[in-house]
Amino acid sequence: MRFIIDIPEGSRSGIYRIKNNKDGRVYIGRTKNFDVRAAQHKYNFETGRCNWKIGLMIKQHPDIEFRFEVEEETSDLKGREESLIAEYCAVECGFNVLRTDEEFCRMKYRPRKDKPVKKEKPVKEKKERKITFGWLKSCKTAKKWASKYGR
Repeated sequence: MRFIIDIPEGSRSGIYRIKNNKDGRVYIGRTKNFDVRAAQHKYNFETGRCNWKIGLMIKQHPDIEFRFEVEEETSDLKGREESLIAEYCAVECGFNVLRTDEEFCRMKYRPRKDKPVKKEKPVKEKKERKITFGWLKSCKTAKKWASKYGR
């Protein structure tokens, strides 16, 4: 597996594309710093920490090549990323897993259906306990505790 980074000089933030050489499928992403994000992707690809679609492709084709390219520089990162994901069909035919940030939030914070919500138990009043030392009465520590706690 090879990961090639192709970033023009002076590029700062915008939309990027990661394309493979086998079938041309793409991953579309956004970033505020192309250099840092490309390095993160390269590390994740090499260590197997990428999403499941990319991981499966790497497993099936160990000689695959991925290329990190700048798609466009823009300040409207979120809106433009979502439109390019739809344009490239990057979820259905590519490597993206989600179309929008809202899908991510719904997945991350939705209540699980398989686990019932726990009911709160009524709080019981605590009873005052007397400390008993039983067979420890001969122990010096027990005698100190007994005198300290009123026994």
